[in-house]
This record gives sequence, C-alpha cells and structure tokens, in this order.
Amino acid sequence: MRKKMSAGVFACMTVAMGMAAGAMAAETGVVEDFSGGDANGWFAQTPSTNPGTGGVGGDGDGFLQMSRTPDLPGPLGIHARDKKLHSAFLGDYPAVGATSMTFWLKNLGAIDLEIHLGLADGQFGQGARYSAIKGVILPVGTDWTEFTVDLLADDFVYIGFEDPPSATFDEVLQGVNAVFFRHDTPPILLGPPTMTAGVFGLDRVVLNGAQGCTGPSGDFDGDGDVDLLDAAAILDCMTGPGPAGEDCTCAFDFDGDVDIDFADFGQFQISFTGK
Repeated sequence: MRKKMSAGVFACMTVAMGMAAGAMAAETGVVEDFSGGDANGWFAQTPSTNPGTGGVGGDGDGFLQMSRTPDLPGPLGIHARDKKLHSAFLGDYPAVGATSMTFWLKNLGAIDLEIHLGLADGQFGQGARYSAIKGVILPVGTDWTEFTVDLLADDFVYIGFEDPPSATFDEVLQGVNAVFFRHDTPPILLGPPTMTAGVFGLDRVVLNGAQGCTGPSGDFDGDGDVDLLDAAAILDCMTGPGPAGEDCTCAFDFDGDVDIDFADFGQFQISFTGK
C-alpha cells in the first residue's frame, strides 16, 4: 500500500515500471510501505515475501523481504512492473522538483551487503541505466535504517548496454521508467554479482521534493510560536506506528521515524511556547 506524506538490490531489486510514450510526472511524498501484506506488484526475480509484520513500524507493519540461497544462486532481485501501482516513482522527476529518494533497509542475512540505487529510462536492461557510485553499506545485523540518496549526475555511473549512452543521467531523470536497488560491489557494472546468500528488507520508499522541511519545530501553522493551535494539529497528526503526512512529519516528527506518536508528543510539550 502506498501512502501520501503530505510534507543501492536488483541487491538486485528493480522497480521496472512501464510507462507510455511521453514522460508523465512522478509524484513526491508518496510512501511505498507494503502495509497491504503483499508485494504490491513488485515481481520477484528471486524469492521474495511480505511477512506482514516486522517492518519499520514493528508488529503488524509489512515490508518486502528478498533472499538468495546456495540452491538458488543469482542476483538478489525483484521487479515492479505496474505503472498504476508505481506511478509515483516513474516519469519526469524535474517536473515535480524531485531531488532525492529515501528508503529503509534491514540486513536479515549472514553476509554484508552493499546496496546501490539506480535509475533507467527503459525496462529489462534496455535504455540508459545509471547506478549510484556509492552504495549503502549494510553489515550483518543492521536493523532498520533510513537512507537518502541525492539524485545528482556526478554521483551516478552509466551501466547500460549502449556505447555511447543513449541518454545522460539528467535526461533519464526527465523520463524515469525503472528504479532499482541492488547489491553490488566496485566496479559497478551492468550485471550484478551472483549471490548464493543474502537476505534484506525494504520499506517506506519515497521520492522527495526540493521543498523539504528543515527539521521539526512544533510550529505547524508557521506563525512563529508553538501554541494551542499547533497542539490541536499534532493530535490530528497522531498516527502511532503508521506513516504520517509530510506536513505532519515536518512539524512534529522529532525522532525521525516517519510517524507521529507519544514520543513526538513529549518533545512537542517541551517545545510549547504559547502565543
């Protein structure tokens, strides 16, 4: 299930999202949190499940889990192909001011992983494909951790079939047709390494816009104080372990876990100034 935050894994994990000719706009602030208890259209190249519990939000919070075993060697990967389910992550990024992507990862296996985010303007190995040069390091035992990757051309390397590339990274951003996360190690090449082990979880993927908040202050209405009006707002924003909207998290998510709960309310009380 995707939720609106009103505001690399093809390890090998690919969000391959078909789009019609002519780039549609992506959408910032939409959280893919897998809370529906299934893969939500993410098609596995390798064994994948949604345990339905144990995600970022704890008990009852689903997430996507991918794994490789010695009897099934290959890239640790998954594809999402349905543009209706994944439309927020494909299309024209500059048109919506998208500047980064945030996601949560957990290493559930017995080997260290290095996850790279990538983007492409084609599906299934076609078109121009770029991978983040610097991967997210997940040592064995890494619990749920939030990562943000900036979408800057200097931070990505071309890994496609075509030579020279049919599109620059900035041109790919104008018509993203696939997003992928994959385990890889330098040098970053088109084909990720064959894996005989490795298990990781993915949760709460979101494309971020340029107008990010500077940090929670408790001042929901932006009038320079934290008063009873803001107190009423935080009560409306209280979600427990579930993801909150972007406006709510910008003002009240003091502990940075993408929800508004009693821990945040305690910090709000400390910030209260009155009129």
